[in-house]
Amino acid sequence: MPKTYQSWGDAGNEPYTTFFQVLVGAGTVFEGTKGIKSDEITDGASNTILVIEAGDAVPWTKPADISFAPDQSLPPLGGMIKERFRFSTLTFGGSKDILSVFADGSVHHIKKTIDEEKLRRLIIRNDGQTVDPTEF
Repeated sequence: MPKTYQSWGDAGNEPYTTFFQVLVGAGTVFEGTKGIKSDEITDGASNTILVIEAGDAVPWTKPADISFAPDQSLPPLGGMIKERFRFSTLTFGGSKDILSVFADGSVHHIKKTIDEEKLRRLIIRNDGQTVDPTEF
């Protein structure tokens, strides 16, 4: 398993599992079965989440993703640290941040205190709304 996908800290997950997954569903970078072109990320690659730290680990070779629907509750995120708590409708790990990779390749720590609507804007690639990096 590549070290890039390995968990750290007190994740306590099984060997060869990872918390890093992509979000799939309407408005995400991984929408549909055919994929999208880079010019369809109209909010900009630096404003759109590509990979995020999920709430639960999966085998790193398993084709498992995080389902996202704009009109439903957000999925559990931030699971590398055992301790979890609920903020609004979003479950976070015990760490202060959720690790994420944006479509431009940049890595960000998203604060656990982020407003749910702002997090949705970071997930949806084409809603015409961006989030100032100081707000996450």
